[in-house]
Amino acid sequence: MKIVTGQVMAAIDRGAIRDRGIPSLSLMEHAGWSVACELHRLCQDPTTPILFLCGRGNNGGDGFVAARHLLGWGYRPKVLLSHPVEKLSGDGRVNFERYSQCPFADWNAWGDVSDHYIFSNQPVVVDALLGTGSKGAPEAPLKDMIRLANQEARWILGVDMPSGVDSVDGSAEGEAPWCRSTLTFGLPKQGHFLRDGLDLTGSLSVADIGFPRDLLESAEAEAELITGKWVRSHLPSYAISAHKGVKGRTLLVAGSPGMLGAALLAARACLASGSGLATLALPRSLNLAAKAAVPEVMTLPLPETLDGSISKESLGILMDAASRMDAAGIGPGLGATLKQPNWPVISSKPALFRWSSMRMV
Repeated sequence: MKIVTGQVMAAIDRGAIRDRGIPSLSLMEHAGWSVACELHRLCQDPTTPILFLCGRGNNGGDGFVAARHLLGWGYRPKVLLSHPVEKLSGDGRVNFERYSQCPFADWNAWGDVSDHYIFSNQPVVVDALLGTGSKGAPEAPLKDMIRLANQEARWILGVDMPSGVDSVDGSAEGEAPWCRSTLTFGLPKQGHFLRDGLDLTGSLSVADIGFPRDLLESAEAEAELITGKWVRSHLPSYAISAHKGVKGRTLLVAGSPGMLGAALLAARACLASGSGLATLALPRSLNLAAKAAVPEVMTLPLPETLDGSISKESLGILMDAASRMDAAGIGPGLGATLKQPNWPVISSKPALFRWSSMRMV
């Protein structure tokens, strides 16, 4: 899944509306419905107090749609507008009118009621103030609303992007909500994974709101997110009768005194990732401890130096073992104890090196 900037996502949005004829209200409806579904999944209880903080743009419009759907499901959310109703425009204004005409709609504009009333009962707060296009620190009254949310909320759900977080570099110059979860639309944004955004986003989910798939797949992106779906599509498939000998053999060269844990973690990860057989090559003095800790991994005890690190006399043993393997991993826990530079490559098979182990080649 591609990771894009807010500007790229805005271009996808324009392309869907202008070139493909998808109504902008339809996209907002799907976005708001996705937010409502996420809230219901997280809360499960219609008696949960929920407060929507809604800005005057499309992000606020998503919040109005979500609040309307929650009313239909038995929830009784409150809505707090950052600005007077007259300053709402476009699709956001349309969806506010739809929401406000519903039975049990409960809304106020900032400054019309006390903070104590709005944030009573420690509500779950939905941050629908600013979208992915905002730049710089939020100004009043948004910064005041965000500060109160951080102080009083049970937890916060971010809509698309935590308000005040730059969608490109993840920076937050002023007040920004500490979201437990964020639901973004179409594709994840760079700012979710960088700088302040990494902490402020919380757990990230991506909702499909109806953008054409080809627009998403052709989007300009500098990074991609590894998803479970992507991993499953790249894993080999095996017959039911397959045994460990046909699922790949891996050699791990790892471990030194004081850093055996890195070797053991790598060995467990090797098996968990699908390797049928894993052999851990390590200093001879660590062999018994490794066998006791990870009995399902085979070990290859190696000659060692006086300080307990792998010696150069191990080279022939390693090259012979590597010739029988399908892949190799070299480096976890070898650390600065490695004394022998300029070792020749032990195998022509695919290999993964930890940076410090590059001194071996």
